[in-house]
Amino acid sequence: MNGFRQWEDQVSSATTISGSENLEVMSEATRYLSHVGGIVARHLPVTGNLVELGSGDGTQTGYTLLEPNRLVCVEPNTGFHSTLRAKNYRVATTLLDLPEAEFNGAFSINCLEHIPDDVEVLKQLVRVVKKGSPIVVYVPAFNILYSTMDRTVGHVRRYRRRELMSKYSQAGLYVSDARYVDSLGWFVALLYRLLPGQSGTPRVAVVKFFDRFVFPLSVVFDKALGRLIGKNLLIVGMKL
Repeated sequence: MNGFRQWEDQVSSATTISGSENLEVMSEATRYLSHVGGIVARHLPVTGNLVELGSGDGTQTGYTLLEPNRLVCVEPNTGFHSTLRAKNYRVATTLLDLPEAEFNGAFSINCLEHIPDDVEVLKQLVRVVKKGSPIVVYVPAFNILYSTMDRTVGHVRRYRRRELMSKYSQAGLYVSDARYVDSLGWFVALLYRLLPGQSGTPRVAVVKFFDRFVFPLSVVFDKALGRLIGKNLLIVGMKL
């Protein structure tokens, strides 16, 4: 609990988040954002209220859910709240403010890796959803890929499939799917880590090139390699 609250307090007290420039650069990767939003949305119920942890400015949220009236965005950084409300999302600062067993599902995209006590935050997500509801999480994968970019945006860790499956079980979730995403991106990320002198912020031109030419191929390769390798990890669990 302390690690979870410490993360919330740190983010809530900040006027900007570390690595905000990275968020702006990644907003250019429209194919990537759309694909991630699609694979997450595929596992969410088509009706009922949902909660998202770590919504940021809502860019990825918009690619994930087209009905803002169904969603409560939990975002500790209050600097993003006005932007989220302008997009017609309901907003909360912490999961601890949400009622028990209120929601039909929950999701979090590129957030759990920032939180020291990730099992506790999974337990809090379990607390706020109804029995049998899905919790979908998308995170960076493989610590071997941990680079200056991870440090810039405040990542505590990257994940392996079995590790996150175990943490889901500890939180009281039954894992129904767990697979890697962006298999070709794994090699690109490894190259980025190995190259000297990286600033931690990718260049817009590189992101656009990857998004247009490499990522569509990566989606194809994911069908064969999703259990073995990928830059990211998608996991789906149901509240028992």
